[in-house]
Amino acid sequence: MDDASTLALLLDRVVGGRASRPDTETTAAMLAQARRFATGVLAPLAPGADRMGCSLRDCGVATPPGYRDGWRAYAKAGWAGLTAPEPAAPEPAATGVAA
Repeated sequence: MDDASTLALLLDRVVGGRASRPDTETTAAMLAQARRFATGVLAPLAPGADRMGCSLRDCGVATPPGYRDGWRAYAKAGWAGLTAPEPAAPEPAATGVAA
């Protein structure tokens, strides 16, 4: 059993609100896709962010190279809306992705 399936099973058996979230297979698929996005897009940005950090400039906040595009891709893919009111993903599934 992979990590996404294990987390989906835990959400199904332990966390309340089962009626308000997708079935276990759909939840596992969402978690697997979230993992691919996080490891493929966001995680590679971390070393540069650790070195450079963010800085306040006259025109706003300067972020490390790639951050703007990475987080725009996050929003465009719909991950930012997981905890939004319906028809977004139910809270227990979104919590698993955010973890």
